[in-house]
Amino acid sequence: MKTCIMCLITLYVSMSCASGSKNKTNLIEHNVQQSDTLQLIRHTNTNILTVFLNIEYAGKVAVFDIPHGKITKYVQNNIEEEDFVMFDLLQKQDSMYYIIAYSGLTDHILAKGWISQNTNLGVYSAAYGDLHCSLYKTPFNRKQIIITEKVYNPNMYEVLDFDGKWLKVRTKINNKFYVGWLPPEMQCANPYTTCS
Repeated sequence: MKTCIMCLITLYVSMSCASGSKNKTNLIEHNVQQSDTLQLIRHTNTNILTVFLNIEYAGKVAVFDIPHGKITKYVQNNIEEEDFVMFDLLQKQDSMYYIIAYSGLTDHILAKGWISQNTNLGVYSAAYGDLHCSLYKTPFNRKQIIITEKVYNPNMYEVLDFDGKWLKVRTKINNKFYVGWLPPEMQCANPYTTCS
């Protein structure tokens, strides 16, 4: 009888731990879907800031376990097949970003970890038609405009930093380089379409 009670207690504890572990994983991985051994990105949160690796960049990007820690993986564009690396920027520390990197074509997750802020990240402008794209002096403040583009700019905006969903970018306009903050609604983080 004593043995049976111990078996039931062990079974209950095992099931509780498995259930608790599963719930914890779901909370952490709320935007990840497991498919056999492949993990896919699924964006259910509209507050995620997404950028892409410069589509002309053929080099590798090191992904670290902790800021300035050990390299756990390298990711890179497959330019030949036009499979570009996408990054969800989740947080920043010093000169590093905590990211989820995934395939632009298949949504398969390539890596999770920290990358250097000096990675070749970019977005395009989402300003088409009657929309005008302005770069601002500071994020969240639309009073101080650095420049307003009245004609669509097809050049990639190089991402230098982020604050909330605002991106600090550098871009070339009329043969001159400008640095400023790009608001969320003007960001096109899709290397395949024009986001119009």
